[in-house]
Amino acid sequence: MPTSTRARGASRWLVLAGLLAVAWLVTPQPVPLYDGIGFPDEPYRFVPARSTSIPAATVGEVELKVAGGSNTGGLIVNSKEAGPQISVYAPPHAFAAAGTAPIVLRAEPVPPTPPLPDGTLDSNVYRLSLTSAAGPVTIVTAAQPPAITMRAVTIAPTLPVIEYRATPTESWRELKTRRVGRDNFNASAPGVGEYVLVQRDVQAPTPSSSRGPLYAVIGATTVLMVLVLVGVRVLSRRAAEQQQQQPPS
Repeated sequence: MPTSTRARGASRWLVLAGLLAVAWLVTPQPVPLYDGIGFPDEPYRFVPARSTSIPAATVGEVELKVAGGSNTGGLIVNSKEAGPQISVYAPPHAFAAAGTAPIVLRAEPVPPTPPLPDGTLDSNVYRLSLTSAAGPVTIVTAAQPPAITMRAVTIAPTLPVIEYRATPTESWRELKTRRVGRDNFNASAPGVGEYVLVQRDVQAPTPSSSRGPLYAVIGATTVLMVLVLVGVRVLSRRAAEQQQQQPPS
């Protein structure tokens, strides 16, 4: 293959690599695989509602079969948004109840009532309840604890935590919270009561700090383009010199 042809091919690959690098630099964040291409989360549904154009927030509810004094199987209940704003995992034998009437597990969005936890609310307040027609339902402490997963309203540099209170008259307490998705956070659920995601240290970016990343991207893109152009010219010059040095056929 002639040297000039190889040089032109190398130049094309160099330009392509430069363009891909530029695209990577100017992309604000990678596309989350778990959201799926073309299937992003719908806008958050607030309680109380903030817009008449957005449907009302939904309830997650499921009936758990009971035998031998506890629920017989494990189930996950989701609210009906896409993606769900709350999910609750009910492990087998985690709830004790008399008789054979099913246990109704319900996660319902409710308006926040003071006193509120310190920080900025980053989700609806959800009330988790367990009821049975046969009588009270209690948590089996020796079993695997139930788990609650909540979707955050925002994606902030600081991660929110799940706060819990058993009744509106009790103080909120922070639960050990794990991030399980781009905007999903999970914690073990101590029992019935209210749950909410809270941001502790969210600060509005100053004009200088918000422009800093943009300037960095512009600078890196400019340097990269200069390197690509210099590389193309060097390869072209070498190809021309080699072609001149070849004896005529």
